[in-house]
Formats: sequence, structure tokens, C-alpha cells
Amino acid sequence: MNKIYIYFLILSLFSVNIVLGQAEDENQLSSDSLLTKSDSLLTEEEIHFRDSITEINMQARIIKESQENYNIGIQKFAQKEYYEAIDYFGKAIQIRPDFIKAIFNRGCAELYVKNYNQAYKDFDKIIKLDSTFIKAYYKRAETATNMENYKQSEKLYEQIISKEPDNYKHYYDLGDIKFLLKKYKQAIKMFDKAIELKNNFAKAYNDRASCKRKLGDYEEAVKDYEKAISIEPDLAFVYNNLGSTKNKLKDYDGAIKAFNKANIIDPDYYVAYNNRGSVYLKQGQYMKAIVEFNQAIKLNHEYYLSYNNRGIARHKMKEYSKAINDFNKAIELNSKYSTAYINRGISKEMNRDPEGACSDWEKASELGDKLGKKYFNNQCE
Repeated sequence: MNKIYIYFLILSLFSVNIVLGQAEDENQLSSDSLLTKSDSLLTEEEIHFRDSITEINMQARIIKESQENYNIGIQKFAQKEYYEAIDYFGKAIQIRPDFIKAIFNRGCAELYVKNYNQAYKDFDKIIKLDSTFIKAYYKRAETATNMENYKQSEKLYEQIISKEPDNYKHYYDLGDIKFLLKKYKQAIKMFDKAIELKNNFAKAYNDRASCKRKLGDYEEAVKDYEKAISIEPDLAFVYNNLGSTKNKLKDYDGAIKAFNKANIIDPDYYVAYNNRGSVYLKQGQYMKAIVEFNQAIKLNHEYYLSYNNRGIARHKMKEYSKAINDFNKAIELNSKYSTAYINRGISKEMNRDPEGACSDWEKASELGDKLGKKYFNNQCE
């Protein structure tokens, strides 16, 4: 998650002390007598003065109580007790409905507990209260992204850019949204702008490279990945992306070197183990591939891609029952992963279970997989 900005507000409350001087004779009024004197005995000016003091004291008490709840909320937030923080921020807001800092931090806490609808409402409310609070625009867009409402995120980031056109990060974030929307050429333009504003922005080079890779421009993608590495040489995921692109170019040695580097930087980076295993799989080195997939699974028991890939390696080794078990696990972890249904169907067919194979290919077809439909039409009807 993006960095959450927490605002600490120190509010000094000044007590109002009214001093009217010492009475030098019994005809002079003390301050107490002014405040308790019957309205019928006070002048209009004295009544207004008294009411003003009462109002000031009341407002001071309200601000003090709201601030105390807000401060406790900040402490709870810092301790990662987000639900408690939300509660105290809520109390502060209930007392002062326009307490922007409390609304903002409650929204941030809601983001942490994935209560995206409420977070969105909080950031939206801030913008209505103060249209210049740019961080609220940013967090609202981030929330929409977490809600996977990418079209809305796109609009919101465009709005942010209109307010801060010289902030490189806004172009980068909009580029990422356009990438998720598969608008790769538009995304490249956003990353171009981010790089123009910040030339040493390694992540922008990485993400621009990923767009180029999606467009099949592998050579240019490699250049951007290598540029990112030259700026920040300790980013494991960039080496992983570089390896995946070299794999596309059939530069298998270069791919393996890149994946190795990724795991030197981050020994727990399971994706690189999986991808290195995929290279070995392509080269027909099935036992070496299985070792890599095993390590990926050890690091992440829910990484369904490695179960699927290990299943392919076992199928290639004619261990069909073991392969089917791996495809079963991949499907258990992601029931919409059509590739695992296709692969399981192939293994079932080889294991003399044609009905099971057709059932799997039909399921893949229902999930919208064209290859699954082809298998079903050719083999089962």
C-alpha cells in the first residue's frame, strides 16, 4: 500500500479568563456577579459579553474533546490498531463533523482494513469540504484502484494531473492504471511524461518496459529494464521482468542469469524460482524444473501457477497421476484458472479417463478459453 500520511495536530486551547479588576467599594460589580446577574439587571452590551464568553468556553470544550479523541486515534494508528483508530477518529468527527484531519486519517485506516467503500466516502467528503486538499484526491483514486474500479481510477488520476501537472508520480500512477486497462500505448505516454519530469525514475522505466513487452516489442523492453537496473540495481522484480522478456526472445541463458540475480537480491522471491523453472521446462530439463517449482511452492503454498507448471513437468515425465494432483491443487487455489483445466484434461486423457478429460475441457470452454473450446469440440463431440 502507498505511504499513508498521518497528520499530528497540536492544538493549544486558551482558557478565557475575564478579569474586571478588584472592587474598591461595595458598589463595584465583580466578574462573578456579572455572569450570574439576572438578565433583567444587565444591559444589552453585558448580555452579549456574557453570551460570548459562554460560547467561547463551549467551543473550547468541544475542540478539546474532539482533539483528545483524534490524538488517541493517531496513537492507535501508529500501533497498527486500525479498528480502534477508526473508532476514535469517528468520535472526533461526531463532535466536529468538519474535522478534516480526522476524516482523512479515518479514511487511511479504512484503507488498511480494506473497507474501501467507507474510505472512498471519507476522501470524497474531504474534497467537498476543501477542494484544495490534494492528498484526498490521491487517496480517493488509490481507493478506487483497490476496489478494482480502474475506469474510475483513470478519471480520478486525470483530475489530479489537472491540479498538479508537474508531479511525476501522478503520471506514473495513471500509467499503471492504463496498463491494468490494457491501454498499453497510452500507458507508455504516461511513463514517458513521468520520466521526462524525473529522469532517474527506475520504476517508470520498468513499467514502460512491461508495456512494450505486452506489445511484443521485446528488444525495446529489454533496454528499458536494463536502464531501470542501471538506476536501481537492487530491485529483484526488475531482474525477474528482464528474465521473462529474455525468455520470450529465447535467450534462455540470459533469462536464467536474470532470475538468478533476482534471487540473490531476494532469496524469498518465489516468482523468480517459478520463472526459472519455466525456462528449464522449455529446455526439457524436467527434474531441474520441478526443483524450482518445489521451491516456489515452499515459499508460497498458494501460488497456483507453480502447481500448474509442476504438473506440466510431471506430465512430460509421464507421471500422469501426479500431474493430475498438481492440476487439482492449482484449480483448488484458483477455480477460474482455465489453463489448469485444459492441462488436467490432457493428463486425464493420457490416464485413460476420456470422460474426465472432456469435462475439464468443457469447463475451460465455459470460462472463455478458446483452446479449451477447441479441445472439447475436436475430442468430445
